Amino acid sequence: MLVMVLLTTNLMAQQFSTNPEKPTAGDKMAISYDPNGGPLSGIDFDGIVYVYESDKQDATAYDLDFTEEGGVFSATITIPTNAQILLFSLSNAEAEKMDGNNGTGYKTLIYKSDRLTPVAGALGFKSQFYNGWGRNGGIKNDAEKAMNLAKQELEAYPDALSDIRFANNYASLAKKMNDAEMIANAEAQIEKLTKPKKASEADLKSAISIATILEKKGLAEAIKKRSESKYPNGATARNKAVEDFKAAKTVADKVKIYTSAKAKFGKDKDFDKTLTSWAVSIASDYGKAEDWINFEKYFAQINDRTRAAGLLNSLAWPMSGESIEGEAKNAAKGLDLSARSLALIDEEIKDPAAKPSSFSPKKWKNNLEYTKAMFADTYALLAFKNEKNDEALKYQTIAAEKDNFQTGDMSERYMVYFEKMNTPQETEKKLAELIAEGKATSKMMEQHKRLFIANNTIETAYEKYVANLEKEAKANKRKEIESKILDESAPSFTLRNLKGEEVTLESLKGKVLVLDFWATWCGPCKASFPGMQTAVNKFANRKDVEFLFIDTWEKVEDKAKAAGDYVASNSYTFNVLMDLDNDVVTRYGVSGIPTKFVVDRNGRIRFKAVGFNGNDQELVEELSTMIEIAGGDTTP
Repeated sequence: MLVMVLLTTNLMAQQFSTNPEKPTAGDKMAISYDPNGGPLSGIDFDGIVYVYESDKQDATAYDLDFTEEGGVFSATITIPTNAQILLFSLSNAEAEKMDGNNGTGYKTLIYKSDRLTPVAGALGFKSQFYNGWGRNGGIKNDAEKAMNLAKQELEAYPDALSDIRFANNYASLAKKMNDAEMIANAEAQIEKLTKPKKASEADLKSAISIATILEKKGLAEAIKKRSESKYPNGATARNKAVEDFKAAKTVADKVKIYTSAKAKFGKDKDFDKTLTSWAVSIASDYGKAEDWINFEKYFAQINDRTRAAGLLNSLAWPMSGESIEGEAKNAAKGLDLSARSLALIDEEIKDPAAKPSSFSPKKWKNNLEYTKAMFADTYALLAFKNEKNDEALKYQTIAAEKDNFQTGDMSERYMVYFEKMNTPQETEKKLAELIAEGKATSKMMEQHKRLFIANNTIETAYEKYVANLEKEAKANKRKEIESKILDESAPSFTLRNLKGEEVTLESLKGKVLVLDFWATWCGPCKASFPGMQTAVNKFANRKDVEFLFIDTWEKVEDKAKAAGDYVASNSYTFNVLMDLDNDVVTRYGVSGIPTKFVVDRNGRIRFKAVGFNGNDQELVEELSTMIEIAGGDTTP
């Protein structure tokens, strides 16, 4: 266990430092962090340490229990016996702001007793951090740095390739950098693993993985067949069952595969998660068919509360009609399923049995609370459809307050239930508060207008009243947006648009840019586009403002056609750039879409916005303010 102990004294240090600087396993290490002048200056933030160990496949996350004195935050940790490297994550609760040490992160190698030599695996993991594994710490990909570190690890520990995690990373870098020496070493490891006639299944699995990464398909297939022959009920057979399950056309086929695999592999702990996923899939099929007897049979075999709760919510939500206006189907059954989902989440919050090692306790609890809020939104709508208005408001309050009234349709439902349970005057007042905070949708504005006119009978008074509220909301919103300003160099790019024209970042210097990463399969991306079109229209006459919609992560063969057809069919006037190799999205460190960047006239990223909350009016206002700030406009 990693023991977290609060420090009661202030450590005078650099922005981030550890003592000892080169720790060994078992050391009690002090951590000091001064956020002043950095991205976390003046805001609340959390600290997590990810511990990578030789005897565990995945990192284990622990909360850093900071104590603050004089603006410096301190904590101590006791380093586990098998630790190889520590990766620190410092960010606010929403992860909108992170101190990633300018893309290099804060990480600490674990050393041997001489405090000079990193332990086996330390440099290997550091290499992996620069090859996609370091996002939690804000580390940006750097293939050359990753390659050099991998070479150092192998030089120091010639047997390093026996660790499949390092071997896969090494092979990936060898292929990516086309390094002849590394490729030769990876090929030699394949031969070493497969040469013994009695090669273990684990060795053959590792060899298959390396060969696949090196794109040696014939060799990988040959080793796979050997593994299947030698270990008929081993990993390869399990993988075959997984492929068969994915290809199953009917629930009866799924049940047959599930029953057979459970009999063969049920005692294998590594297969538990797969069986749970299959039970979820089968139970879901029966639930959608309203075969509740068989649903309960397979639901009982789901041994993960969060997966079970998620299934119940996914079945309950469509039964609600999915909106105030939608027709509810079997709303009573939906309410029962939704109630069960909330009960399971409450159990998990009290006793976190399903927590993955990669989540710290605090982060997992926060994740569960957001999940509960989402499920409460489902329950509230079903309660409303069952004419239980008090229950609807109670649970929608949980949802809306956790969301801080950021999601448009969720807030709209809250106000519908609020009006059912309160006087017109109280409802008008609540709506006024949300308008002043910049959290009202167009529907909520209409609701407020209706109530204001009914309550006051002077329509002209409403216009002045709401104008003052909106002015206050804009001022407050501008302050909030200004607090999130960034100052990072925008990675350069060269892409072609749907007309075949080449567009580069450098050619647009002097303009304020809005870069919107999207894909045709991304629902939130497409939901945001009416609002984005409004924003494009608003700035159409501004020659110093450019909107670029970067299509990426497409899953179809003809990516340009898919993007072009979608934009044309909806009459959007977007300048769409094609990130065909997903290179630009990687260089911008995007982890989910839609993600928007606002870049100033000098090529500096000033704002980053992830996702879409369903409020088109807020989207346009926020983007407008970001563009004004990034462009140096002074008009609020």
